[in-house]
Amino acid sequence: MRKAMGDVYRQDGYFHIESLLNPGLAPWTREEATAYAELLKGLVVLTQIDLVFWIIHPRGFGLLLRKSPEIAYSEKAKWDALCRIGDAKFAERWQAQGDKSAKPLSSQHTLKRDIYTSLSKDLGSFVKTLKQRISSAYNNDKQFVGPIWRDRAKAFNLPDNSTALSEVAAFILAQAAVQSGVDCLDYPGTVHEIRSGHGEAGKALRSIFKGKASAQEHLDRLLKLRDEIEGKVSTPIKLSGRGRPKAWRPECECG
Repeated sequence: MRKAMGDVYRQDGYFHIESLLNPGLAPWTREEATAYAELLKGLVVLTQIDLVFWIIHPRGFGLLLRKSPEIAYSEKAKWDALCRIGDAKFAERWQAQGDKSAKPLSSQHTLKRDIYTSLSKDLGSFVKTLKQRISSAYNNDKQFVGPIWRDRAKAFNLPDNSTALSEVAAFILAQAAVQSGVDCLDYPGTVHEIRSGHGEAGKALRSIFKGKASAQEHLDRLLKLRDEIEGKVSTPIKLSGRGRPKAWRPECECG
């Protein structure tokens, strides 16, 4: 069930986060999306959450995340995450603070450390930071000035059952295809990683379906469900109070 926006990020459990690119802007290339994927994975570690299912497609991203007090990453993983998002020199300085003879962090580095530390378990800050960093990279690459996002990120706290989670994962893929106008499964995401032989992506998919089938069997099932949902996503079935089409969403997000 969807929670009030002011409360949703405070919950534990599974979350669907979605944000779309402004329709008037050029879509992301696969190279750009790959760079954004590195940023995403680094921020996931710093926030200490699980990236269960995801895709960064030409016109935005869809993420299925899990937040729990039990999720924790090692200090080494955090240093590696900082390097992954382009802060290697800062990671080296921060890591050196364990040495009593090390030079203290500058005020700028202290502020940066506090910002990254504050990310822990804070989904709101995670989403804000991810979107800001993508915006900055996009604006620099395209020499564009202005907002790049269609609207605020949509966030849903999801029930922990395979029916809801698999429907949301399939919706993420369907939404990517509908918004992009192309089949973008070769873009960075869980499907691409499974097809590339990444074992961790297969484990994540099994956690959604909560079954003992192979990753490929689960993927085949998911893609079949995506095909069923895609027609619903591209064909609005309800009208809002003002008579404008209301887009279809998974049942667990319509409460």
